[in-house]
Amino acid sequence: KLQKGETVYYEVVGYEHEDKLIMPECNNKKTGDKEFIKQFGEKTRFTYGCENGQSDIYVYRMTMTNEDGHVVEYPTELVQIRCEQMAVKHVPVLDKFIYTTHEDLLERVKLHEDGADLIDPTHVREGVIVRIENKEKFTVYKQKGFNFKVLEGIIKDDEVLDIEEAESVEEVSA
Repeated sequence: KLQKGETVYYEVVGYEHEDKLIMPECNNKKTGDKEFIKQFGEKTRFTYGCENGQSDIYVYRMTMTNEDGHVVEYPTELVQIRCEQMAVKHVPVLDKFIYTTHEDLLERVKLHEDGADLIDPTHVREGVIVRIENKEKFTVYKQKGFNFKVLEGIIKDDEVLDIEEAESVEEVSA
């Protein structure tokens, strides 16, 4: 489904196989946050809406490389169009704006970094990605939400292998 020279970058979510999640289950009681436990239950299962044994992908970036090796980043709108054409999902877009100040950017990120996940509201959101699209340079920043960082730390403290850290991000080129 890729056009010649296209590269797609995506995250795999859901299950590795049968009952084994890609991201390990977390004990929410360890957060000590009663409201968090009330909202998300005693355990977090990062299913991203996938049924047992199923997985899915969410595209977050696409590029086109020409015959001379020059790489062009696809803007968000083109990523969404290509995903629709290829019948694959893309990460949700939370906000679009023109950068004014660092403080404004941080306030916008704070509005979205925590809370229920938009794909599967039964678990906490991982955080947000800020894509800066301009003519000079394509830049991406990731801000993980506080609650996700707590759970991720708990995962590491329990010495359970996090498959995201064991394997690099999937990349497919045509």
